[in-house]
Amino acid sequence: MLYELPTKVDVNGIQYSIRSDYRAILDICCALNDCNLQEREKPIIALLIFYKDFDELPSESYQEAFEKCLWFVDGGKERTRKTGKKAPKLMDWEQDFPFIVGPVNRVLGKEIRAVKYLHWWSFLSAYTEIGDCTFQKIVSIRAKLAKGMRLEKGEREWYLRNREIVDFKTEFSNVENEMLSQWAGGK
Repeated sequence: MLYELPTKVDVNGIQYSIRSDYRAILDICCALNDCNLQEREKPIIALLIFYKDFDELPSESYQEAFEKCLWFVDGGKERTRKTGKKAPKLMDWEQDFPFIVGPVNRVLGKEIRAVKYLHWWSFLSAYTEIGDCTFQKIVSIRAKLAKGMRLEKGEREWYLRNREIVDFKTEFSNVENEMLSQWAGGK
C-alpha cells in the first residue's frame, strides 16, 4: 500500500520529479485524446507535461517513463492487459469537467479551482465519492444508451432537454475542419 502522495517516480533506477497537480493530469488526458495529434506524438506530449525535467530523461527510458505516467494517472494501480470487447466511452474529462468540479468541491469542502495545488490522487479519491449529482445522471444515461437500453420516462425527458451535455461533442481534426469548410463553400 502507498500511504504517501508521490511527487516523484522511479524510471530505470532514477527518481524524476513529476507534475502531480490534478490540472497537469487532466491536461495529459486531454492530450491523449486530442484528434489533432498523431498517435506517436501523444505519449511524448504526456511525458513533456508529466516530467518536470523531461530533458534529463534519456530517450531509451521513454517507454518505462510513459508506463509510470499511466500508472500515476490510474491512481497507482498496475495496468493489466485487457482482452475482449472495449468498454464504451462514458465520460470525457474535458467536456464533463464543469459537471465534475462541483461534486468534487462538495466532497473536499473547498473550491478546487482556487487552490494552488491539489494532488491528482486526492482529486481522484474525491471523484470516486461524488455520488448523486448531474454528472452521475449524465454518465448513467450514456451507459444505458451505449448498451442500447431503454430510458425510463423521466430519464428520456431529461435527456431530451439536456442532449448537449450528454452527447459527446464530435471533434474533428484541423484537416477535417478544413475539408468541411471547403465542402461548405468556405475558403
